[in-house]
Amino acid sequence: MFVTLTLNPCIDLNLEVEDFRFDEPLRALRERKRPGGKGINVSVVLGILGMDSVAVAPLGGSAGEEFLQLAGKNLTGREPGVRQAESIGLKRLAEGSRAKTGGTRLAAESRAKTGRTRLAAQSQAKTGKMRLVSVSAAAPTRTNIVITSQRDGRHLKVNQRGGPLAPAELDAVFGRLRALMRPGDWLVLAGSLPPGAPDETYARLIREFQARGCFTALDADGEAFRLGVQAGPDIVKPNLRELEGFARRPLRTRAALLIAAGEILGMGTRLCLITDGPRAAWLVARGGAGLSATGPSSARLSSAGLFAAWKGIPPRAHGSPTGAGDAALAGLLAGLAAGRVSRRGESTSASLFSASSPSTPSTASTPSTKPGRPRAANGPRAADKVWNTRALEKAFRLALACGSASASTPDTEYFDPGLLKDMLKRAEIERIS
Repeated sequence: MFVTLTLNPCIDLNLEVEDFRFDEPLRALRERKRPGGKGINVSVVLGILGMDSVAVAPLGGSAGEEFLQLAGKNLTGREPGVRQAESIGLKRLAEGSRAKTGGTRLAAESRAKTGRTRLAAQSQAKTGKMRLVSVSAAAPTRTNIVITSQRDGRHLKVNQRGGPLAPAELDAVFGRLRALMRPGDWLVLAGSLPPGAPDETYARLIREFQARGCFTALDADGEAFRLGVQAGPDIVKPNLRELEGFARRPLRTRAALLIAAGEILGMGTRLCLITDGPRAAWLVARGGAGLSATGPSSARLSSAGLFAAWKGIPPRAHGSPTGAGDAALAGLLAGLAAGRVSRRGESTSASLFSASSPSTPSTASTPSTKPGRPRAANGPRAADKVWNTRALEKAFRLALACGSASASTPDTEYFDPGLLKDMLKRAEIERIS
């Protein structure tokens, strides 16, 4: 199972104007809203790709209530379960039916005929189920605003900082994660930290849940990103600006970019996915027989922990780039869950990282970390030698396709899965080391 954490969720508000004109009033020609935040976006795209996930987020104030209302409408479409959830009263759900763990509640729930709890309803049989778990917060949920020009598609984005998260509220979030996560599950840590959350929050979670036998992915910025990388998450997804911030230097050449990515891999990360809007993306991988650095600067790249790298050209998109990186990360995760290999590369029911697949229990014997067995965050891992080049390339291609499909869709809307078939054909991948 995938569990995503969005500690600083938001309502995404998109306003379309005819054109930008400063120092005079602008009339909004169109307004759209949706529940947002990087982890929320990842969960939604995982659902589109058929993967089950739980999205965890602290919500507060009237904006938090509106977030839940938008979740019931935007995250699940117009299925019967949505109408059922709305009929029992989202306001009551927003006020919270308290769980035994304290301030935790399930937002916009409905019951399937089998009695299983889910957020509204599945949209199609092939669509994964997304459950939203919210934790009560005193500070109101923030709003992020995007203003888009209809004339040329350019946009301005203004993100509110968000309200503070008290230590007790942060502990309640951690407690909910502990209740949800099982060995072999994926924890996706995404987005900015709210005021009050220590910079080492992500690093702490990475170490704790890897010791519990879980896998972790990190998509953040600034000091929270730097400290999180030092904890050795399994996957790291910076954009180019975030990678330059980590490296503390401009990365203007391919070699410079790959060396910076190799520095991340040298700290224990296995995969680093680097995006740069509509420009080339990069996937760099650590470990594995048959995956060794070759070509210019190979010794330097190898010493930094880089063993293999691919360059990807995303299909051209005509829309908003907001959320495209989140969609790319979801595509990579879904692709890895589907790419199952053994030490020799045969297809098995074990995931690429040699543990139970997030959606399917393992039935094969693999060189994996045993459930519940602690793993050192920065130490050698049994899965380092089970890379499968074809599986990685397929996962990378899906990441490119999802990013472009998202960028082909207006802000605050989710992409149609029908876009993926064409995007997959047009995504270009080149092995460069």
